[in-house]
Amino acid sequence: MWRNWAVRLAATYFLAILVLTAVVWLAADEWWPATLFAFGPRWLAVLPLTILIPLAIAARSVRAGVLLLVAVVAAAGPLLGGRIAVPTFGRGTDEGYALRVMSWNTAGAAPGNSAFQRYVATVRPDLILLQESAVLAAADIPPGWSVVGDRGGVVTLSRMPAEPAGRLTEADLGAPGGCARSLVQTPIGPVVVVNVHLPTPRPGIEAVLHHRLGGVAALKDITKIRSRALTVVAEWVGPPTDGAVVGGDFNTPVESVVFRRDWGGYGNAFSAAGIGWGGTKLTGWHAIRIDHILYAPPWACRWVAIGTPMGSDHRPVVADIVYGAH
Repeated sequence: MWRNWAVRLAATYFLAILVLTAVVWLAADEWWPATLFAFGPRWLAVLPLTILIPLAIAARSVRAGVLLLVAVVAAAGPLLGGRIAVPTFGRGTDEGYALRVMSWNTAGAAPGNSAFQRYVATVRPDLILLQESAVLAAADIPPGWSVVGDRGGVVTLSRMPAEPAGRLTEADLGAPGGCARSLVQTPIGPVVVVNVHLPTPRPGIEAVLHHRLGGVAALKDITKIRSRALTVVAEWVGPPTDGAVVGGDFNTPVESVVFRRDWGGYGNAFSAAGIGWGGTKLTGWHAIRIDHILYAPPWACRWVAIGTPMGSDHRPVVADIVYGAH
């Protein structure tokens, strides 16, 4: 009897994981329960395993064990966003020009951040895309680097000469945020680099947490604003055909239907070369990957890492992208 129950419960759990995965990938940012789940602590979905695995062992059920193993793989990957890749480490490559890009939402961290300065000295990026940046101290800017953007918003630091090439403000996005476009003079010619900070879903999520069903309208409203902002920025940047590099805090996970609709043509550094779950936004309960480094062909990603916290509730993303890689 125990063996039969172990198999039935394992099969039920496996189906539940498949349903949750489908809900996230097919409805996030289009159906409010899916949106809430996508931004929430999805790891709660694996808690039943603490009971189901011991039950399968006690019942000595191979069938239950196989079902649970497949469920674990599905949960760790498609549901929780896990990635397994074998990146090419180091900056050297015979395939093309390599560019190291770093993106970090500082969350208004105070200027003169020694942890940030040490991290930059360690990873040695060529481009640094900052969001919610406070006024930078002189020590925060490597000597001789170009600075583009609004200090106090989105700021781009470039080892190479760079000049502003347009911006979007809160008025364009419909909610707090902004974007700064730069033209960076690289050894392979000018490259368009876009630093983005898109509207957060936080007001809608907090409304649901505080008011339950009474807050659903607020969540729907901010989701519409975020959806429009993603489209506005994507149209402003243009199609992924000109070798543009786009990075920053999108406030949107890769599972979002809207994110894939507007940005699916761009390569995503962590999706291409990441290992693990890549959580960038830290909360008391979980981490979610909403900070991205994107690139248009012929760029390709060869290495990516999520950095350590540096006084912000976001962790930095650093990626090596290669121009003309095959």
